[in-house]
Amino acid sequence: MSKNIRVILFIILFPVGLYAHVVPAEGAILNYRLAGFKIPERKDAAKYVFHIARNRVTDESALKNEAFTHTTSSTNNCIVLLPSFGTAYCWMVTCYDKNGKEIYQSPIYSFNTGSISYIDTTQNGLLVMAKAQHHKDLLLMVDHMLVIYDLNGKPLWYMPQTHEIENRDVGIRDFKATADGTFTFITDKDAFEVNYNGEVIWKAPNDGKVSGAKTEWYHHEFTKLSNGHYMIAGTETIERRIPGKPSDYFNDNDTTVRKGNDGNYYKQIICGTLIEYDAAGKVVWSWRVSEHLDDKDFFWPKNVLAEPHNGNTHMNSFDFDEQHKLIYISFKKINQVITIAYPSGKIVDRIGETGAPAKEASPFYGQHACKMDKRTGDLYVFNNNHSDIEPVYKWQYDAEGYITSHVLVYRHTPQQGGALKKVWDFPCKFFNDKTLPQTTLRGGNVNVLDDGCLLINMGTTNAMAIVSKNKQMVWGAMPYITDANNQKQNMEPYRCSYLNTKDLAKFIFR
Repeated sequence: MSKNIRVILFIILFPVGLYAHVVPAEGAILNYRLAGFKIPERKDAAKYVFHIARNRVTDESALKNEAFTHTTSSTNNCIVLLPSFGTAYCWMVTCYDKNGKEIYQSPIYSFNTGSISYIDTTQNGLLVMAKAQHHKDLLLMVDHMLVIYDLNGKPLWYMPQTHEIENRDVGIRDFKATADGTFTFITDKDAFEVNYNGEVIWKAPNDGKVSGAKTEWYHHEFTKLSNGHYMIAGTETIERRIPGKPSDYFNDNDTTVRKGNDGNYYKQIICGTLIEYDAAGKVVWSWRVSEHLDDKDFFWPKNVLAEPHNGNTHMNSFDFDEQHKLIYISFKKINQVITIAYPSGKIVDRIGETGAPAKEASPFYGQHACKMDKRTGDLYVFNNNHSDIEPVYKWQYDAEGYITSHVLVYRHTPQQGGALKKVWDFPCKFFNDKTLPQTTLRGGNVNVLDDGCLLINMGTTNAMAIVSKNKQMVWGAMPYITDANNQKQNMEPYRCSYLNTKDLAKFIFR
């Protein structure tokens, strides 16, 4: 090999060895401040010291002097909270053997943190009303903005702007972490799984294989299962025979009602579906509301309602108990949560109203986000206590004259054949002021934290809170956005979720 060829090969190969297996990648633009740092492992190293500084520093001694942290680790990686977004950083690592002798010093690496309008807290963010004394390692995931905050309202992660996500608004829902160290969410068109860097690693097919249309019309809930499959709520449009005179149920000008050749009347109805995909995007299981609910769920006499029930039961949440092969499904319009067996799809339990409104109180009205605590088997329901179609009933008021949303807990009772029974009720009355809304008209959900406290999102009421098991608020915030006229407005997240900092390594070093 000639001398010239050897020089060319050295120039080409040297950078590969210099930067291979280094995190962050050289020149990377990070969409987060909780950043992982990693170099190739050295077998003789007992201690790694990560020196990280702002700006660009090319001299090793200067970098050590200017570093804002010298993080020590017994392994070849660490996680550091960076001071700010929109900043240039540089870093290097010094390795020591078990006797404290320096044995290696890495090259100087560099990267930047990015920025985006959604993390500009002068425009969008969380106004913290009650500071947390505990749960300080909890990270809050807010769906409309696709931003992760700490409990002080500081943004720590954001989803980069991509061609797949054109707008961030009420169409973005159900932003949450998976057990595999990724994030999932739904837009107004599609469903995505992304990694910590915001790169799309899976996208739902949305090909209409279940709905029979051009699209599945995904909505509300998207969950990655333990077997690597994905389950998502979809929609189909059906026609169902009306069990009587159309005028008993619908307005005379309802264009979705038609008379069939058989003399019966039929109503066009939007119905929910559940779809399970494998990792290749193939449908491996599906379930249709239209095949399992009854006429009493689709048709309510309009004379007992404030607005006619259009037949759409409005499936707005599900949760899969994979261990016991049960799926809980919430239906907002008919104030009902059902339990189905998987994979048969058979309904095995119902709580809520059964059929048109009766003269006694329903357990909940317009509920959202049924969620099972996989540690206890208890089912949590966010009861909006608001119906779009029913009149306001006297029993919806509390003793002080408030109509308040609630968090309800249901437990399986062996003495009743495993049926669900309410065991806990928390009224989400965070403001002692009747001029302020206490009832969530849209959205809302509840998460059970590791210590049993509840993270509650109030949807259109625009409040978030952590509530202890003895029903005390231990943290609270109000999310805000800035509109086109530079006016602060309520953000009204549809849902929120959470992530613990102790679990970050599997997201960052995935």
